[in-house]
Amino acid sequence: MSDQHENVTSPEEGRARARLTATLMFVLGALVILPVESVAWLLVSVVLDFPEGNDSEVLFISLWLVIVVVPLVLLWVSGGRRRRWFATGAAASMVLLLAYFGVTANDSLRDPEAGQRLAEVAAGSQVPIYSVGPKFHGWTLDDVGIDHGDDQGLDVSDSSLDPGDTLFLGYGTTCTASTNGSCGDRFELDLHAVTSADLEHRCVHRWPTTRGITPVELEDYGVVIFVGPMAVRFADQPPDSLVRDTAAALRRVGAGSTSEAPPAPSYRVTRLIQHCLVRPGA
Repeated sequence: MSDQHENVTSPEEGRARARLTATLMFVLGALVILPVESVAWLLVSVVLDFPEGNDSEVLFISLWLVIVVVPLVLLWVSGGRRRRWFATGAAASMVLLLAYFGVTANDSLRDPEAGQRLAEVAAGSQVPIYSVGPKFHGWTLDDVGIDHGDDQGLDVSDSSLDPGDTLFLGYGTTCTASTNGSCGDRFELDLHAVTSADLEHRCVHRWPTTRGITPVELEDYGVVIFVGPMAVRFADQPPDSLVRDTAAALRRVGAGSTSEAPPAPSYRVTRLIQHCLVRPGA
């Protein structure tokens, strides 16, 4: 009688075992779903080939959710406490993962070392390097790189601006953790030493002179500001107000303000500007 009594499980022990089993299945589900989510993500990536654009990204995430969620729903419907606790743990893990991506999706991918890299380029340059400061029109300096002209893209590790190189400055990056290549900078400037090729373009218009700086528009080339031996070129066709603001904000890298007068361009550049018509309405 005493042996039989000892083997009988009390209600408290039964509930304790049930809680332990539920906890173990919950944790197991939360852990097992992680590699399943990764495999499903890779599968969808291969099928859709990493799509770009909001509509494609919605399709991407929807297909991923279907692959992961449907098995969990079937597991829950099949019944059984262990299966349901396993499915609950997996679902909780998914919710946390989606919440993490939701919080970090709009985190900017700006380069915090961009300003320091520009300072290093300026320190090693034989000619003064100019920019519109660490912040312009509310946009921070987010990208700095050197284009060597070899179709290899920007070199962010090189801090030496050699002859033939172009220094790229990007302000206000639109790239975040959720973008898939369809992003860039809101304002871009390209800097390079003035060459004879720059002066071969016909001058179409010129803007009013600001602080000794006269922006010009060159045919088939774009808007350029000549400062000393350097040419500062706009990557896109900017509005007149942005051209004027850039001329007003342009300063030597390292200078704390725009009080320092920029150096005049060469005689050949000055002659080019003088023969240029004033832009109507500028």
